[in-house]
Amino acid sequence: MWPLSRKKRPKKTQLWIEKTNVSVAIYHNFGITLKKHIFTLLTLMCLAVVTSPARAQNFSDVEIKAAYIMKLAKFVTWSGQHLNHINFCYIESSSQEEDASVGRSLARLVHAKNAGAEWSVRELRNIDEMRNCNMLFISDTEESSLPNILTKVSDHDILTMSDARRFIYKEGMLGFVLDGDSRVKMEANLKNIRKTNVMVSATVLELMQEVIK
Repeated sequence: MWPLSRKKRPKKTQLWIEKTNVSVAIYHNFGITLKKHIFTLLTLMCLAVVTSPARAQNFSDVEIKAAYIMKLAKFVTWSGQHLNHINFCYIESSSQEEDASVGRSLARLVHAKNAGAEWSVRELRNIDEMRNCNMLFISDTEESSLPNILTKVSDHDILTMSDARRFIYKEGMLGFVLDGDSRVKMEANLKNIRKTNVMVSATVLELMQEVIK
């Protein structure tokens, strides 16, 4: 009578390899998560140094977006070069409330950090004025005008960003979104970025909520 079959026990080498693979995967995921927390922390620190301690835990989404933009610029190149001075432009509704304006929030942050030598912040009243812009933020109030704006921008090396819905699916480059916990996150469309001479560092891209390649 044949002995009852037993499941083959994996060899020690196989077990070691499997454990190693799991460990590497955990370490990799932990590393990305840690980097995300560090980048977010640095962004919030950017705000903390220019606000009172009483407000340190109560930054608005608009302020966080402005701080993200300021930090992001350090990881972007134009024609392979980091710029010593960023011409930041923004388009928003003329009726936009002061505390809802990402552009004006960035302007206040630049002023508070004495970064006027590195940044110019300008509101565009006419899209034809965007010739000298390096970065362009389009408010979600201008969602219906996105096709026209992005068509005119497409011939220039301008990094476009917006908090309009599904911006990166509408020829946009970088979008601001809220995650499941209502925290501000970013997403990117590399296909749209590659159409220009603008390059965003892979270090930042791997921290984004979504990247279309």
